[in-house]
Amino acid sequence: MNNENIHPVLTEPPIAHALHHWRPEEGILTYEYNGVNVLEVSVPPQTDLGYRHGSDGSMQSVQYIQQVYLASETLCRAVVTVRLHESVLNVRPCRADRGQAVLGTAPGLLSHGTEGMYDPEWDLLIDWHGRPWRWLEDRAVPEKDGFCTARFETWLCMSSLFINLRPWYYSRHLGYSYYRPWHSRTKQDAVAGWCSWEAWRREIDIGKVRETAEFLGEKLAPYGLRYLQVDASAAARGHDHGGGLDALR
Repeated sequence: MNNENIHPVLTEPPIAHALHHWRPEEGILTYEYNGVNVLEVSVPPQTDLGYRHGSDGSMQSVQYIQQVYLASETLCRAVVTVRLHESVLNVRPCRADRGQAVLGTAPGLLSHGTEGMYDPEWDLLIDWHGRPWRWLEDRAVPEKDGFCTARFETWLCMSSLFINLRPWYYSRHLGYSYYRPWHSRTKQDAVAGWCSWEAWRREIDIGKVRETAEFLGEKLAPYGLRYLQVDASAAARGHDHGGGLDALR
């Protein structure tokens, strides 16, 4: 059973399941979302691959999670390719457990054991669990048209690998109902600045502020630092409030 690629390509990504297509003679299973094969699973040709055609999202406790499973009666190697925009982030699909460090990431970089990819252009999260796996590269590989691919290797057997696709993740799954990144995006530049409290605590005065502003403007502003914040405790003593470097030089 195969689906034809009938989804139109939309500026606003659909709240809909990806459509699958299985080519047994090549051993390739794909799932297409909004005109892109966001998942491609490659196994040896003629593998008797078990997979889910679709999920009934309307009957789940959280709607619109499409859960895919992959299984094989005989042990076989599989390569899973995730294809998303170049701004994709490798993320945990859940909150950190007690004792786990906060996970930081940058677009395109891949972290060992981090089993989720979030596409901020489409608000789409893809995550997986159930089988051991490992990345085949340390970063996503750019493709044409602003997309990239990230590949991981796993071994399939009758114990399934599960893959979840969660469209409109922040909007529908996390409850930020007005979040529409395809209409407007949050500020993309990093907030870079200096705070007087970390350097001087309460021992701050306008002379130190001006001296610091001159140093930051000369040494760090060319690298992206833009803000100087004077802590509220100092402001309460009658000193200048924080502002941009241009205002304090």
